[in-house]
Amino acid sequence: MPLTQHSGTLGVRNAAHLLRRATFGPDKAAIDSFASLTAAQAFALLTATVATPTPPSDLKTGLPWLPKPNEEENSENGDLTSYVKSWWLDQMLNSGTNIKERMVFLFNTFYPTIDSAVENATALYYQNALFRFYALGNIKTLTKKMCIDNAMLILLDGRINEVGRPNENFARELFELHTIGRGPEKATLGDYTNYTEADIKVAARILSGWKNDNDFAEIDIITGLPTGIITGEGQYATRHDASITPERKFSEAFQNTVISHAAELILNPSTIDEQTVANVVDGKARKESVKDQVSQLVDMIFNQRATAENFCRKIYRFFVYYDITADVETNVISPMADTFTASNFEILPVIKELLCSQYFYDNNNAITTDNTHGDIIKSPLEVTLGAMRFFNVVTPLASTSLEKYYDFYDGLLGSLNNQGIQLYEPYDVAGYDAYHQEPDFNRNWITVNTLAYRYEFTLKLARNTFSEMISINLSEYVKANVTAPTNPSNIVQHFVDYMLPEVISTGSESRFEFFLNILKGDKDLPDSNWTNEWNLYLARPDLPDAVNGQLQDFLAAIMQTPEYQLM
Repeated sequence: MPLTQHSGTLGVRNAAHLLRRATFGPDKAAIDSFASLTAAQAFALLTATVATPTPPSDLKTGLPWLPKPNEEENSENGDLTSYVKSWWLDQMLNSGTNIKERMVFLFNTFYPTIDSAVENATALYYQNALFRFYALGNIKTLTKKMCIDNAMLILLDGRINEVGRPNENFARELFELHTIGRGPEKATLGDYTNYTEADIKVAARILSGWKNDNDFAEIDIITGLPTGIITGEGQYATRHDASITPERKFSEAFQNTVISHAAELILNPSTIDEQTVANVVDGKARKESVKDQVSQLVDMIFNQRATAENFCRKIYRFFVYYDITADVETNVISPMADTFTASNFEILPVIKELLCSQYFYDNNNAITTDNTHGDIIKSPLEVTLGAMRFFNVVTPLASTSLEKYYDFYDGLLGSLNNQGIQLYEPYDVAGYDAYHQEPDFNRNWITVNTLAYRYEFTLKLARNTFSEMISINLSEYVKANVTAPTNPSNIVQHFVDYMLPEVISTGSESRFEFFLNILKGDKDLPDSNWTNEWNLYLARPDLPDAVNGQLQDFLAAIMQTPEYQLM
């Protein structure tokens, strides 16, 4: 049974919840706009078609360096890599209410890449572009492309996997990390419920013979993006293991599937005699056949129910919560997996079912202990980009000053590193700990050091000391967005309603009262003191803005609370 869908309009709280999870953070206008929509209408806006962004430019030339850099004209690889990361941050920050960049980041957690291992800015960019191409598309097809992606071939040693010298690294991670997952361990060392050690060895043979293309000249006809190359002589893939023994047979976990050499792709005559086939496959295979074998391998993996379930758990943890109970497995993951399988692994129907469900908005029951609001710890991306997006911070444009553009985002990358996320540099090939490391998952974002750097960023942003290139005028923001700001309670209500996932109740000794006292500057001051200061600001804008300083202290307090660290 599919998940029961949410009915009626979203309202402010549910709209904010959806936008925090499906984008990199909303502003007030977006929340108000989505509040009047149904979940289905909101999802349609989230997934509207958007233009493909212009590739990043090299500061040295002022132009993109694609299809590959020129050593004499372009910057060094390290600088180009920094430009790719800065450019990607810019796409996230300015993605508005569209889900695509959020999905690009999700796929980056599905198929992590490590810059220090790849050391190729162009390969990183093209992989990012591949994720964007399939952001709302077919995961099975994307997985086939990832098997021969240039960055992945470098990262997991696919480029050195060849006949006579098999390298099982990528084959192992394809099963364990990227698709089906291990399942419970079995008695035989290296064997798991979902695959065996023997399966890894067979898969490695099937995946042999590929190499990254340093010229980026091999273009995929579907995506228009560069891909790896099959190496060999002429029309043959001689580095591919094309031997017919031992048989390319997988274990019972895969119903003893045999991946064929696809003789019709090797020779393609109307009649093939045994001797001709034997001569061809003795150390050689046609390039078309090698591609077909990769496709057969991925099809076989995706034919297993466990693959759909594993992907759905990853999607659930990204959008909802890290803890998957038996109840969630039965009533949420299983229906999602049904939808995923029925759609032949198109991701759009799955995320639509989840993000439009009563469950996602916690409207499926009256139990308060399983509230889906405010139960995910924000990543550093969501803390930093979310705060900047909420106030519509204007950042340097690449079209105006490429140098200022990269300087600003380089500083932002440094802040993110301090907060615990280094783009394209996770600790290992499994990716960022928050998305896979049991039992803590997103709790891994918080340490004594990373929390201190979160607080440092929000304090600097509130007080306009993070960068001389950006600023927030809080007095003007309040004047434009808060009804009757002469009443300090209205200002507090506005910020807690739009910036915090939890409902903040009024009353003495409450969190609301805590925030109110910070805004006023002293708990013993009457509300009329704020009223007088605000009216003075309106009457004499030429005078130093005292209320802006109080608003800065108030905003810093809001963003340094435990509530703001959640979404």
